[in-house]
Amino acid sequence: MRRIVVVLLLWSSGHTCLAGVLPYVCETYVGSESHLPNYVKEIQTLAPNAAVKTCTTSGDSGTTYSVLRKVESMPGVCDYAEGQVFRDVSHWTLTPPPGKYNGPPVHLMLVHDSGCPSPEDPRYVRVVNVSEDIFLNFERFWKRVASSQTAFDASLRQIPARTKQTDFFRKLETAISGTDDQSGVKIESLAFFEALGKEPAHYESRIATRDHRWKLDLDLVGNEFQITNLYGLIE
Repeated sequence: MRRIVVVLLLWSSGHTCLAGVLPYVCETYVGSESHLPNYVKEIQTLAPNAAVKTCTTSGDSGTTYSVLRKVESMPGVCDYAEGQVFRDVSHWTLTPPPGKYNGPPVHLMLVHDSGCPSPEDPRYVRVVNVSEDIFLNFERFWKRVASSQTAFDASLRQIPARTKQTDFFRKLETAISGTDDQSGVKIESLAFFEALGKEPAHYESRIATRDHRWKLDLDLVGNEFQITNLYGLIE
């Protein structure tokens, strides 16, 4: 059995809410050894050879359970589909209870050239409602943005001037420029949201260093991502 414990910050509801970020502690179980927790072995019967992930939050959501199954993917992209698992009286099921919305498709993706690491690898990005080719496009975009101060500045032309005066903007600028002791800026998630009310359809990405997290609002114009706004996440 291999198990990894990861602390994540995931938004709880509403894609414009910044204060609704809840701390999740996630555990991923890979393997089929006899000493796995009983509930993990029970869940594995639903999807043989799949990894099992549990996430617990300090909020009201409790613990969620899911299976991670490797799917056929385009060259250069590793892709695991994440399917939530539910407890139905005396057994586990992949079918949501009546009236419960299971949400859009969730995947863990990673750009990788030679073989795919196990899904507990922390480099995987949580991807919601986004195809593999768009994910690969975004990874290339972010690699270019993070490569130099010039590329970073060019990507922020649409951001409001007041945002550039904030402390959280300066912290990201410092992390990108490499003048602090952060170990790089990691992409944690990428999601697509349909238009809702007055809010147009758009993409969102959560990025993080060791000590700070940010949310990016993005448009995809042709094949080019454009950052339209930036927010510091409350932890």
